[in-house]
Amino acid sequence: MLVSRYREYCMAVVIVDNIVNDPFEVVEKFIPTDEFSVQFIDPRSIYTYRQLIVGFMGAVDAYRVNGQRAKKFEVEFLLRFSGKTQINEAIEAVGYRKGDRSVCVCVFMKDESKIGEVVQKIAEHLGGTISEEIERGTLKNVLELYGISINELEVLAPSREVKPGELLILERIAMSGLA
Repeated sequence: MLVSRYREYCMAVVIVDNIVNDPFEVVEKFIPTDEFSVQFIDPRSIYTYRQLIVGFMGAVDAYRVNGQRAKKFEVEFLLRFSGKTQINEAIEAVGYRKGDRSVCVCVFMKDESKIGEVVQKIAEHLGGTISEEIERGTLKNVLELYGISINELEVLAPSREVKPGELLILERIAMSGLA
């Protein structure tokens, strides 16, 4: 599980494999969402965990300065994470698709002490197993999601600290807040 705190918010992220129940029905039927919010994304859109953190930080900052595009925090996160400016484009690019057997569960709340419990409860209701692996996307597919060409990747100077293409992906996420 990835847990990140930024300012007054906390985010926890897990991948749940072999899910039995529809994630959207789980949230609606079993889990009260007044203390936290949930976003489901396609695990194949995650090339690096830093995408999740930068998207989360962008959403927090947008809400702090009243610069958000979405009414709900979890939707703003989806916009930031996807690097898109339209909700329908973000859902199309990185959203969970009904029928997929794996889902990335992102939980947002202010009380960090309860976030692990909330994530565990969601995973139980989904009927799947929590995976230790978060980074599931292939470079080729994730670059395509963000509209990054191989030519852009080839002009980057190599780095020991960052995966190839990661800088371009993070740049797209960060720049989406300026559009």
